[in-house]
Amino acid sequence: MISSKWTRRDHVALWICVAMALAFLAERLMPAVEGRLSPVVAPAALVKYSKAPPPSYRNVWQAQANKLRGCEYVLGSLRWYLGPVGGRRVQVVAAFLDPPQVRTEGLLEWQGLQIDLDPELVKTNSHATVRHRCPWRFWEVESVFFTSDQKPEVTE
Repeated sequence: MISSKWTRRDHVALWICVAMALAFLAERLMPAVEGRLSPVVAPAALVKYSKAPPPSYRNVWQAQANKLRGCEYVLGSLRWYLGPVGGRRVQVVAAFLDPPQVRTEGLLEWQGLQIDLDPELVKTNSHATVRHRCPWRFWEVESVFFTSDQKPEVTE
């Protein structure tokens, strides 16, 4: 029969491993969880689009959204997908062309939201997320920026 006795050092090592595992899970799961329960921005409304230089499927959109909390946008975090939320999807190129600004809560407007996707597909079969860094969190908050399933209303 094998007998083992845990020392204080063994208990400390175990708790360090548990804490590291929880931190890893929080960093992987909390962005989406917090972003769904308490988003930083409400889903955007795409107002209108215009053709951009080639390729033919590239368009520049005007968009509006309400910023709900005072968190800092993570530069380059816009992710646009062709396909349904939670289903098979592929990421497409999308970027904000407007100059960077410090934005507070309230109505946000963009004149240059470039999306490399046919406008009909943008309106009917796409979704996007965006990330922000909020105070005291070691994770970024990932909010739903756009989904073709809903028609958001923007209030001024």
